[in-house]
Amino acid sequence: MLLNYGWPDNFHEEEFKAALVPWKEMKDEAEGADMEAEDARIKEAAEDWVRRTYGE
Repeated sequence: MLLNYGWPDNFHEEEFKAALVPWKEMKDEAEGADMEAEDARIKEAAEDWVRRTYGE
């Protein structure tokens, strides 16, 4: 339950929570894309290291 301190009189907690759902979904998608990009970067760096180390 949110306290009504500092919120406008027409504030509705349910509407606020409903508005957070799409934001959380977008945030999760962005974090997932960031993790995939980071995984690809790490894999590429590992492959480069193997090439340099073992002279492929």
